[in-house]
Amino acid sequence: MGGFFAGIVVIGSLFALFAGASWFMQKFMGTKPVSRNDIGKAYQEAEKDKEAVERLLLTDPENIGKAFDECERKGYIKTYTNVLAEYRRITNLQS
Repeated sequence: MGGFFAGIVVIGSLFALFAGASWFMQKFMGTKPVSRNDIGKAYQEAEKDKEAVERLLLTDPENIGKAFDECERKGYIKTYTNVLAEYRRITNLQS
């Protein structure tokens, strides 16, 4: 019985390590791991994020500027995905 729980702990630890590494890569290195089959999907998501940031620069320049500043303050790479995440966090705090 103890071996079963030890296995669960090891698997959970490995998952947490991978998830933490993935988060670190996305926030601080500007990339995220994707499988070979999901490259097209990841490219489409990146294009949608780019279009959303460009649209927000025209419609809500104050909050998107704050999002860029927050990325810089936290040391994140200023990718469109990171900027949108900070923008969503900022707008959720204001409402």
